[in-house]
Amino acid sequence: IYGIRDYGTSKNMRVNSFPVVDCDISDGENSGNLYITWGNRGIPGVNSGNDIDVYVIASSDQGASWNTPVRVNQDDPGLGHEHFSPWIACDPSNGIVSVIFYDDRNVGGNKLETYCANSEDGGQTWEDFKVSDVSFTPTPIPGLAGSYFGDYIGITANNGMVYPAWTDNRTGTAMTYVSPYETNPLNKPYNLSATVTFETGACGLNWQYDTAANFQYFNIYRDGNLLETTTDTLYNDVLPEYNYYQYKVTAYYGEDFGGESSAAKINTQWGDAHIAVSTDSLYQKILIDSTKHQMLWLHNTGQLSLNVNVRPVYSQTANTSDYCDASGGGDEYISRVRLGDYINESGEDSYADYTDLDWKMTLNDALQLYVTNGNGYGEDQCGVWIDWDGNGVFDDEPVTVYNNPGAGPYMAVIMPPANAKVGNIRMRIRVRWTGTLEPCGTTDYGEVEDYSINIAWIDNTPKTDTIAPGDSAQIDLSFMASGTTPGSYFAELNIVSNDPDYAEKNIPVTMDVYQFYADVTASSEGVCPEETDSVNLMVNPVGTFDTLSFQWYTSNGTMDNTTSSIMVLPDTTTWYFISTSDTLGNAYTDSVLVKVYDTPMVNLGSDSILCWAGGEEFTLDAGNAGSTYLWSTGDTTQTITLQEAAGSGNKTYWAEVTNDYGCVSTDTVDINFALLPSVNLGNDTSLCAQDGSSIVLDAGNTGSSYNWSTGDTTQMLTVDTLLVGYGTHDISVEVITTDGCSSTDEVSVELKNCTGINAPDDITKALVYPNPGSGRFNLDITAATFQKVDLLVLDNQGKIVYQQTNLSLEGQKTVIIDLSGKASGVYQLLIKGKNSMINKKLIIR
Repeated sequence: IYGIRDYGTSKNMRVNSFPVVDCDISDGENSGNLYITWGNRGIPGVNSGNDIDVYVIASSDQGASWNTPVRVNQDDPGLGHEHFSPWIACDPSNGIVSVIFYDDRNVGGNKLETYCANSEDGGQTWEDFKVSDVSFTPTPIPGLAGSYFGDYIGITANNGMVYPAWTDNRTGTAMTYVSPYETNPLNKPYNLSATVTFETGACGLNWQYDTAANFQYFNIYRDGNLLETTTDTLYNDVLPEYNYYQYKVTAYYGEDFGGESSAAKINTQWGDAHIAVSTDSLYQKILIDSTKHQMLWLHNTGQLSLNVNVRPVYSQTANTSDYCDASGGGDEYISRVRLGDYINESGEDSYADYTDLDWKMTLNDALQLYVTNGNGYGEDQCGVWIDWDGNGVFDDEPVTVYNNPGAGPYMAVIMPPANAKVGNIRMRIRVRWTGTLEPCGTTDYGEVEDYSINIAWIDNTPKTDTIAPGDSAQIDLSFMASGTTPGSYFAELNIVSNDPDYAEKNIPVTMDVYQFYADVTASSEGVCPEETDSVNLMVNPVGTFDTLSFQWYTSNGTMDNTTSSIMVLPDTTTWYFISTSDTLGNAYTDSVLVKVYDTPMVNLGSDSILCWAGGEEFTLDAGNAGSTYLWSTGDTTQTITLQEAAGSGNKTYWAEVTNDYGCVSTDTVDINFALLPSVNLGNDTSLCAQDGSSIVLDAGNTGSSYNWSTGDTTQMLTVDTLLVGYGTHDISVEVITTDGCSSTDEVSVELKNCTGINAPDDITKALVYPNPGSGRFNLDITAATFQKVDLLVLDNQGKIVYQQTNLSLEGQKTVIIDLSGKASGVYQLLIKGKNSMINKKLIIR
């Protein structure tokens, strides 16, 4: 708690700036709470600005912890109004907290009015109102000490009555005035809670209530608007949109019994603000005594407005130089030092070291310094010295201090000069009795204090912002290397927001400062294999330097080159490093990667023969999608479609592929567009063969190779009973041309013994299924008369691979032929009966 005693007010009166405390001794929900009130310049903890406001903090654990300070006066902040000299009282009958204070919101100038404020929820929210009926102009009472107007003010409360009292000179004489008022004594709801369902915006309210006489119902308010009345202690609402809301619940007793109680209140919200940052870290390379700029983007991915505060936090260590000793003999002493918004209060000592305090300023700042003398005399003096150049000696010009000599307070303006060192610098303050002011040595009277000021090297604009849902904000960052020495500087960009998941984010920041830097560039990012043109690597020094020397090296060791430009042609992707140094010991290392690109892998396939009948198409694919293509056909697409005539013969095709890096590969393929043989054995036929008659089957395609189902390999095949016997036979042939193209045909030939046409002992039916099959076949055979039947299966070499003999047959019979385990291919089934033989083709897949 920091009061306003050192600031005072603009009114012509002394100001009581001490905090005031009271305790809740009621039986209410906040029983035991402690409340403290005081007047504060600006926001507590910052303590700066033109406003003076009244604040209250509360503790519910006997002072072990305290809530965030709550502003009591409810007028708009930032207008320079003054509210001060508060006093506080808690009604022991109901726990209502009341505060009285002076206020100039309506009058300004030298005038004042008196206000009171009440809180019915333990100091969380306040309603203020004016209790004085006219304004007054405070003036010191003649004959008393300076500025003594009578700064006594007070308030007390009991049984719902509040009695504020204050000093008022409206009549020309300082008098005590009282304006009693009544708070609400009716039992009210308490422990109000609100639970919001994010997906729907449904809000459930629950509260407690101690039943009292004449109670009728509860009033439910949202943002001051009456929603509904109920006698339950719960209520369900649906919020209209993402936003912040306040609910109030009161008890109503009827106009004859006091009307409406005070309210239980709760603030809730639907939705949240969520922050996203454009980068996880910040880096800046910079020359000494120069400035660079970057941008950082903050995005609000939530549903409510995002409030952000952005500031750099430095991790520099304090200057450890050994400064000269200094001390004082006491009596007058430094009780308070304020630099801008930074404040340090201390007791009496001969010397005190406060260099661990985190006081910051930028090179562009001009901060006011106030030094308070804890026991001042008219001939006392104050001296201030700052080691701006960081050389460990207070040899810079002393800071000009005003109000010397005198009892203080003393004032100075601190402005970093152009040569100020970035980082931590030492500030020394001395208070002494009359004599010469020096930064070193011991004096008979007075005191010396040392401080550390961190001269900032990074600044951001804006410092605060509000970002709408779905919107973004740009943070401009300035990196300032004025007054720096070469080296690495580290900080964090601290981002505080109302994001419930990331209330605070810290972005690491690194600034590398160089006397010079020598970046290396390459004439090309890489080369293709088999490249003959070398890559030029060149160093480009920038900054302040004298004679430079260069040393190149790779991961394999030092290179012989010591010039600022070299030519390289690596076999594999290689990092090249260059170390550049001057005669003063300053050095800079940079590197560049020279890639050896992969060439396109082009594969058009193996040389091949295409057996075409005519009208077919064939596609060649050069792969490497996204590359540039050139085909022997003149096409420039990744694929080409071939439509050559069947039998047109051998043709050669090539493709040249160039990738994005300019690397080229080719491939060639030979394709023989061969003619597919045409095989036609004619129509199925039958003939009487008992007299040796036969039929000749011609596979055509002279010069080809032939594979008949009978095992023959000639172009023409004579079919008779000597070859296959009587019956119906499926005869097939495979024709293979000299190009390796093959075709097949099949014909059914029935050889009949016409001597006994339709003899009753013929096999009249033979059906095989499934055919083709996997090796296990069903054979349905039928004969009108009893007879013995033989079954034989031959492979394409004429070898018997399966047989059943003396199979009894009369009528219809189904036989299983199991060729499981046999190789895939075409087999011949011979069914031999008493007077007939049937040939069937079996196909195993």
